[in-house]
Amino acid sequence: MRKILLLIFTLSWTFASMMTLRGSLGANMALDGKTSNYAIHGQFMHFIPMLPNIRIEKSKDTFREDLDAIFFYNILDETFFLSLDLGIGAKIKKVSSIKYDEKMPTIFLGTKIDLPLSNLSLKTRTIATQKDKDVSHKAEIMVEYKVMDNLFVDFVVDVGYRDEYFSNKDINKKRDIMFFEFNFTI
Repeated sequence: MRKILLLIFTLSWTFASMMTLRGSLGANMALDGKTSNYAIHGQFMHFIPMLPNIRIEKSKDTFREDLDAIFFYNILDETFFLSLDLGIGAKIKKVSSIKYDEKMPTIFLGTKIDLPLSNLSLKTRTIATQKDKDVSHKAEIMVEYKVMDNLFVDFVVDVGYRDEYFSNKDINKKRDIMFFEFNFTI
């Protein structure tokens, strides 16, 4: 009886630890001193290999507003201190100055390298889109510090650099942003 209870507890604990819901909140600051932008994103990751994970991201500033919905696979999950995410999705991009409101296909690439024997990681995220002659990309590189890492909740702080670019027949806009991001994992 004890062996059966131990087996049930072990299996349920294993499956519960594989099912992860990740929520994030980011606060951004532009390099030019303007602070009128923000980004909020959340992702749902699970243990079923054939189903993609989901990432939703909303960002807004004085120039544009983006909403990304991405379905991605976690190709490597902290395998030898390395994580790799690949995905596709859709972007709704609005640019107020030129009355631009388009839906665009998206590709996503995310990497993370954990530095052994420390609470630090190096991360990158890239979201790129192209539709006809409209091109948009956002590339981020950041350092992650794991403030709290326990069984139920993780809390990390990211400090990073973001390069954004948007071009179409009417406008060509490039921005560099330093940002701070606060992430919690349930």
